[in-house]
Amino acid sequence: MKECMRLHPPSQVASRINSMSNEVVSGIRIPKGTITVVGTEAVHRHPGNWRDPDSFNPGRFRSRPKPFTFFPFTAGPRICLGRHFAVMEIKILISNLYRRFTFSDANPDLNSLEKRTCLTSKPKNGVFVKVA
Repeated sequence: MKECMRLHPPSQVASRINSMSNEVVSGIRIPKGTITVVGTEAVHRHPGNWRDPDSFNPGRFRSRPKPFTFFPFTAGPRICLGRHFAVMEIKILISNLYRRFTFSDANPDLNSLEKRTCLTSKPKNGVFVKVA
C-alpha cells in the first residue's frame, strides 16, 4: 500500500508558512511569512530519492525511506490527523472485497491512467474494473 501511495499520493501538495526569520534553505533566503509549497508526487518520484522512481516496487519499503522522501499525508506537526484511520479503512475494505470478489481490468489495452489533480488526485475518466 505504501508503494501505491508513493506513486499516487492522496495529498498532492504540502504547504507551510515560514515562521522563522531569514530562513535559508539550499542557499535560498526565505523571508518570514512566506508560504512554501512542496509537490508530494514530485518528491515521491524524484530520482535522487528513489531508485527507478516511476516503477512499481513494493519491496523498496522493506527498509525505512530517508526522512521527508515519503509523506503521503504530509509530515511534521501538521500531519493529517486521519492518516491512521485512512490506512486502516483501506486495508479492511480491500481485504473484504478481495475475499468476496475477483477483479480484472475492463480495458486491458489501455496502458496509461490520466489523473485529475487538485489538492487530491483521482482518475480523470474513472477506472473501469470487471467484478465477478
